[in-house]
Amino acid sequence: MTDTECGSGVCDEAGGACVAEGDIIYVDRTGVGTTCTRTAPCATMTAGALLISSGRRWMVVAAGDYRETVLLDNKSVTIIGPG
Repeated sequence: MTDTECGSGVCDEAGGACVAEGDIIYVDRTGVGTTCTRTAPCATMTAGALLISSGRRWMVVAAGDYRETVLLDNKSVTIIGPG
């Protein structure tokens, strides 16, 4: 199974299953959301990093130039983006 086969756009390849959309943090430079959902993505990876938890440990980052320093502070996250 691959990311493109999942409605959320994310496949947990180790587990062999699609990741639920609600378990993913979405980031897009044009985003205006604060909950970092697919329909209301956050504009920065920093905003998305604040939402990382055991239930939301996947981050999909849209194409773009993100000039920021992101502190993960011992958080575990898988970041997925184009390229």
